[in-house]
Amino acid sequence: MKTSFYFLFWILIYPVLGLLNNSFINDNSFVVALILVILLSRILNKMMPDIQAYDNALSKATILEDIYTGNLKSFKKRIIVSAIVETVSAVYFLCTVLLIVLNSTIKDMDWVGVSFFGLFTFVTISRSITLFNAKSKLDEDPTTETCSKIADSIYNLDYSSYYEYRSTNTLKEIFSDEMPKYYNAFRIFSFVVAVVVSLLGMCGIINGILIFTNNYFAPITLVSVFILYGSLALYFGVKDTISCISIKNMLISKK
Repeated sequence: MKTSFYFLFWILIYPVLGLLNNSFINDNSFVVALILVILLSRILNKMMPDIQAYDNALSKATILEDIYTGNLKSFKKRIIVSAIVETVSAVYFLCTVLLIVLNSTIKDMDWVGVSFFGLFTFVTISRSITLFNAKSKLDEDPTTETCSKIADSIYNLDYSSYYEYRSTNTLKEIFSDEMPKYYNAFRIFSFVVAVVVSLLGMCGIINGILIFTNNYFAPITLVSVFILYGSLALYFGVKDTISCISIKNMLISKK
């Protein structure tokens, strides 16, 4: 499934966990939600491996085709967007850590939550630095070779192998295998979910702004979490919406 699907599941699972009225779950809701997301991901991957593999292949091809066709503008835009979302993610996780710390004492501190969000903060900061460095390298040397190196280091994609195969085969020939059953239903469902998550993200951002404008004394970390969380939802929703459209165009191109 697309990232936006798990993001939607993440949003919906918290109210459900609250209804259980379990003190342990309430104190460790983030960890419990994370475990449930991971379990759901593994279950779905086992249920529809062909669909996931086909969708992943198409998604990778949309990136590699930008390099093959020399569409460096599109490739660069992808890197910039990824760098921005990693930066927003880092700020969101950092604000969450601050919110937990500021609203707790040493005695009742949620050390598990602080540790998890602290780790995610470090990872996203490292990732954003890597992406901005890649963008700088592409600015300095806007060539297919640079894109190839970036695709390998960041997206773990082997452009050289793709180029050799693509130069002697059309997209139709590359994806000549029969489309998995229900793939179109999966694609449409993913598109709908992505749009819904985009709308939820917009609502989150608006809610954060309203909280701030209606109460200037509201904790800035709380307002930041609403806005940044909404920004992440909006990003993943828009990103997956664009991905679905790109895959649709890829399917049209190979006909």
